[in-house]
Amino acid sequence: MNGSQNLKRTVGNAAVNLHDAENSLVIASIRRNLRRLVKGWGERPTRALQRYVGRWSSANDHPIRPSPTTRTEPIWLLLPHWLADLYVLHGKRRIIDRNFLSHILWAQFSLFLAIKIQDDLFDKQLVDGSTIWMADEFLLEAQRQLGMHFAGSKSFWDFYAKSISTTVRAIDLVDRYQSRRWPDYRVMTRFYPSMYAICRIATRAVCMRSGNSDHFRRACRFLDLMALTGQVLDDLEDIWEDLQRGRMNAAAAFLAPRLRYSGRGSLKDRTAMFQRDGVEGLFKLLHIHVQQAQRTIRFLENSELTEYLKSYSDSLGALKTHLLA
Repeated sequence: MNGSQNLKRTVGNAAVNLHDAENSLVIASIRRNLRRLVKGWGERPTRALQRYVGRWSSANDHPIRPSPTTRTEPIWLLLPHWLADLYVLHGKRRIIDRNFLSHILWAQFSLFLAIKIQDDLFDKQLVDGSTIWMADEFLLEAQRQLGMHFAGSKSFWDFYAKSISTTVRAIDLVDRYQSRRWPDYRVMTRFYPSMYAICRIATRAVCMRSGNSDHFRRACRFLDLMALTGQVLDDLEDIWEDLQRGRMNAAAAFLAPRLRYSGRGSLKDRTAMFQRDGVEGLFKLLHIHVQQAQRTIRFLENSELTEYLKSYSDSLGALKTHLLA
């Protein structure tokens, strides 16, 4: 479904790293766990999973969008790692150790992949219904990993259940809203952060273990702002494909308020889409979101985070120039 295209890109980013990022401790750990999990699956399902994950690799080379940062790991895997580094620096090594972090990040990735597979089946991007069992396997794996550390924590599992519910309901809401003839940009993007509620699980786990509830509130706000920005960028990539399917995503709703198309997929005017005032207005909002995210997370003094956000902002400028060229 089109309401979760940023999830598609994240799979692609992770897939690339699963093959190429030997120096990334985050991705290297996920790769080891992925191999361990599929070892007992047999040759056919293993190949099916490889095809499924690998097919998103080309998303990183999409002509409309420069690479967002020099780091291709999703921000929701990087942030828990950076938070754990902060707590170690503050003398809490016994709380956030490497094994705990490895389990939590693998659980986060497994949960993400479980929802993504179901999402693709719903959106008919996957036609083989038998792949639903892979989603079940990843969901169970996430619960096993988290259960090693939070088995008796009602508050954690309540949050876990609520996150899954929030994500699937938001994806459905956006899917239905984009089917309207003229959806409102502000209303639609209000749902975008909620689609990524499942991606807060690892951050929640790290903050709970360290006892930093205030950090968690600010980290969630940061993730929400970055999710909103990333989803609108994905809408830009998919703008023509969506319109041809009779769907109006948030980028189209913002950029072409007078665009008219008749029937499902019949456009009357494609050339009017990227007008200067519309493009500049949209990217002004995106820059504001990134600046707000940076202010929200400023307690986390991390050079990699600073580099990530600077690269992200530079990429927004490059993409705006590309669209207006």
